[in-house]
Amino acid sequence: MSDYAVLRTTAAEWEAEFARQKAHYGSKIQCRLGCTDCCHHLFRITELEAAYISNGIKGLAPDARRRLEERARRHHR
Repeated sequence: MSDYAVLRTTAAEWEAEFARQKAHYGSKIQCRLGCTDCCHHLFRITELEAAYISNGIKGLAPDARRRLEERARRHHR
């Protein structure tokens, strides 16, 4: 099995776990105005997730990327 196929299989397993968690806890997890609990916690991410995020950031227009980097710097202090 190729490395990519292994990553795709792993990602499918995460998606299944996410769906299970959402089914079990979904009514208790609601993003809404004034709720920022999840938005301000540090979460570990996998290498696969980091690669997707990195790819998305690299695809941003230069101005959008610069604004994102500025916001990240402000929050990383």
